[in-house]
Order: sequence, then C-alpha cells, then structure tokens
Amino acid sequence: MLKYALLCGLLALNLSGALAESDMICRLTDAPSQCGAFCLSALAPVYNTLRIPHNLANSSYSSKANEVLVGQHTLESQLTALQDNQASIKVALTSLQDMLASIKVPLDAQARYLANNEQNFTKRLDGLESRLSDQEAKVLKGVTKIKYVGFQRIGSKYYYIEQESPKNWSVAAETCRSMGGNLADIRDAADLAAIQLNLKVKTNYWLGISDLANKNQFISLSTAKKVPYWHWVGMLCGSTTNPPNCNCVVLRDGKMYADGCYRNNLFICQTEG
Repeated sequence: MLKYALLCGLLALNLSGALAESDMICRLTDAPSQCGAFCLSALAPVYNTLRIPHNLANSSYSSKANEVLVGQHTLESQLTALQDNQASIKVALTSLQDMLASIKVPLDAQARYLANNEQNFTKRLDGLESRLSDQEAKVLKGVTKIKYVGFQRIGSKYYYIEQESPKNWSVAAETCRSMGGNLADIRDAADLAAIQLNLKVKTNYWLGISDLANKNQFISLSTAKKVPYWHWVGMLCGSTTNPPNCNCVVLRDGKMYADGCYRNNLFICQTEG
C-alpha cells in the first residue's frame, strides 16, 4: 500500500505540473480523489509486474517451509519409533530380569543341596579310605605271611632252613629264588649266633657266598658285593691250598668253609622282610 500511495502521489504531481504548464481548465486540487481511478488503471501493469517476483518468492518460501515440515514430521516419526523400540526393550529386559530371578531361587536351593551332598560324600569317602587302609594293611599282612611261608624271623632277617633235602649249590640257590629269596649271607655276629641255634651240629649248610666270578674274591649272591660278615676258617675240599671247584661257602658249627659247589648239602635261604 505504501508503494501504491507513493506512485499515485508522483503521478498526480506530474499530471498537476503538466496541466499547469499547459494551463488547462481542469486543475487538480485533490489528486487522490479526482484521479484515483485513473491512477489505478495507469499503474495496474506496473503493479502486476512488481507482484510476480513477490509471488515467486512466496512460492519458494512455501516450498522450503513444506520441506522443513516434512523433515520435522519424519524426525518425529523416527523419534516415536525409537521411543516405542526403547519401551519394547525395557519390557523385554524386565521380563528377562523376572525370569532370572525365578531361576535363581531353584539354583540357590540346588547349590545348597549339592554343598550338603558334597559334605556327606566327603565324610563317606573319608570313612571308605579309612576302611580301605585297614583292609590294605590286613591284606599286606596276609601277603607277607603267604610270601614268607616256611621263613622265620631270626635276628634282622627272615630265614628258611632246609633240614631234610640236600642239594648242590646251584640247585639250592634256584630253590631259594623260587621261594622269593636267595641263599643267605650273614649280616653280623649276632645274626650268626641266632642262626646257629637252629642248625644241626657237624652239618654243612650252603650260604649265598662264592668266588665263582673272581677267584679268591668271595661275594654275596644277593648283592654281588663283598659279604657284610666273614667268619672264614678254611676249606673242606682237601689238603691242597687251592683245590679245583672249591668255590662255594658252607656254614658248619658257626664257622665258614669253602666247599665244592657240586656237593649236596643242606642250605639256608633268606629274605629281607
């Protein structure tokens, strides 16, 4: 409206000046009232021309506004979807927590039950181990008795003294091995004295001592080492100082002699026990 008033004023002034100069009869004393219709018809083309960019601008602004509204609506829809999804997750989480809580109760009860069973099982196992230990001791004692059938403890070892069936040295040694022992060697003087109490007088008993490996080096059959106790007297093989085959040792009346290994004598077996 301001533009319209200015244009009408300018046009009225121009017309007023032109009429004054031409000294026409119609003088304008009130231009808006006298020439309003004329001005409107004269300025209509100009006004229409000026309105086109304005309409175009309004159209552009309207399009952008619509785009903004569409974007806002889209964001609002997405936000609503996210809120709905969040609510669903919250419901699922609550349900899961409830389920875990319901599971925890029987699990705790089961854990207590297992703990009690473990304690009971441990007590029973300890009892079984104790009984097994007792049984093992009894079995070992029985095995020892079976193993040493015919053996008797004399001094520091178990000995079997053959009093009925003489054998040569090699067969006597094998017999002792079949019984779980070896031909005896004597540990010390105390063992010798204890053994001699169980032997016949003036009778030869093979011992596990010989120099079959190295002449004049008498060693123990069970250890292959020097004998622990040596109560040597002499030889029973004859008068010569070094008779042949006089390599094995017998015990006779508490003394040790070299004798021919081929001879049949009684014998003494030992086991460590």
